[in-house]
Amino acid sequence: MSAIPHLNVRLIATLAKVTRMTNQEISDATEIPIATWYRIAAGPANISVQQLMQLANGLKIPVRKFFTEGEAVIVGIREDYIRRDYKECRYDGDALRDKMGRGTSIGMAEAAKAMSIDISHITKYIRAEKRLTVASLLSFCEAFNIDPFTFIIDPNPVEAAPHRKRSGPSDGQSALTEELAAIRQELAQLREDYNKLKEANNLLARKLAEREKHPGAHRPYVEYGENGIINKLPKAAEGDKAIDD
Repeated sequence: MSAIPHLNVRLIATLAKVTRMTNQEISDATEIPIATWYRIAAGPANISVQQLMQLANGLKIPVRKFFTEGEAVIVGIREDYIRRDYKECRYDGDALRDKMGRGTSIGMAEAAKAMSIDISHITKYIRAEKRLTVASLLSFCEAFNIDPFTFIIDPNPVEAAPHRKRSGPSDGQSALTEELAAIRQELAQLREDYNKLKEANNLLARKLAEREKHPGAHRPYVEYGENGIINKLPKAAEGDKAIDD
């Protein structure tokens, strides 16, 4: 089996930026309370298996995308992660329990020690009835050389990572170029938003200037007749051109 993958903590910490969603939108989509989500983003290494499943299924990001091979931790752009044809991921705690059952060299005590879990509650932990961290699960898999995706089920097709592990200067340059492209894309969006805001501000400034130039133009003009008010129109300011019917 290949090396145990690492949790991509940088992706989780920058998920709002990567997905171009607000923290509240992530909270709503994943059903993770906003306060809990802020704690996860601030300390992603402590995320639980259940919370990771909520992120994957709520945002339609295959759970494998939250892991990286090797030591390189590089984050791609939104299109690298979110899938339209997403299939729901799940955690199979029963498969893990069976792995530690009879007929294997893995005992409950050994598993609890590898996971840093109290053996008296290990069954509840591995079934995710208690808070099982992804870090603990990976520690178990590393200790017994087991593929974590035996228990973390991702039915989505396996795709190449958005950025492969750097093995030399050329690979590092390629990753840097792609990351720079993502930054430029985000900068272009910010520039577009700024121009729209600037245009709206200029329009408001022109309207205010026009109002100061003709202060009476927007005051209502009331004409009284024998039976009361018969006309109520904006009174034209002096200097305004008359508009013929």
